[in-house]
Amino acid sequence: MKPLKEMKKKDIQKIKLIIFDVDGILIPRGTEIVQKGDSLRIKIKKIPKKEIELIKKLHTKGFYININSGRGLYMLRKMFSDILSFVSLTYENGSATWLKGKIYQHVNSFSGLKKVEEELKKIKSKSIEGFEPKEFIISIH
Repeated sequence: MKPLKEMKKKDIQKIKLIIFDVDGILIPRGTEIVQKGDSLRIKIKKIPKKEIELIKKLHTKGFYININSGRGLYMLRKMFSDILSFVSLTYENGSATWLKGKIYQHVNSFSGLKKVEEELKKIKSKSIEGFEPKEFIISIH
């Protein structure tokens, strides 16, 4: 495939699906997280209105849109609430996809997740800010 800057209309005629990554593409990288004991605070970043309008425009041109992220579904649904009627969300590093209110699970990690979380909490390191439990995975920050 040619670099985007070199593409002509004929080069993109067969493209039907556009997938956006969240961190570093739609918003600056990184989740702001603070964990103190059993308390966890996560700041949810907002997608700029300009980005949302461009995604809407792509949709009106006939493209299917997917948002891909390592973030959890609860956070992505809040971040992209303005366009949930026509986008799909692939979340937790490909563990599942949300489309029009239905979840399509790609990985089942429930059986081992609780034990892993307990072991991770035993780790004492100044470089670890906290553990973000999600539906199917745990992210170390």
